Amino acid sequence: QIVNIEKKPDYNRGSRYLLELDLLEASGRHLRLVQYIFVKKTEDWGSHKKQKTQDAELKLCNPYSFYWKPTVTVHFIVPVKNQARWVQQFISDMEKMYSTTGDQNFNVIITDYESTDMNIEQALQNSYLP
Repeated sequence: QIVNIEKKPDYNRGSRYLLELDLLEASGRHLRLVQYIFVKKTEDWGSHKKQKTQDAELKLCNPYSFYWKPTVTVHFIVPVKNQARWVQQFISDMEKMYSTTGDQNFNVIITDYESTDMNIEQALQNSYLP
């Protein structure tokens, strides 16, 4: 199943794609595949760019010297003051991301500047975040 595809266009050389796929093994186990690919145009278009765009041959390849480390820890640092609804939505979104992906390589750091509309520490403790 295709989870997500993000395209970063480069009309001169080709486009880079981030593919995110959910693969199902014969055993029923789900695997998440996230991979960058590059679609390279093999023709120099010169001054007839628009006309030749449709005729250009595309070549699928891995980007050279472009590495993605899926185990890197991502830190979400959020400063807040009296934004209870937004903070609760953020926590819910992070819970959904965690339950969907199972990825534990992230930290949520909320810096609270004396909010009076909610107890952010308690909300985080009550959440399903690791």
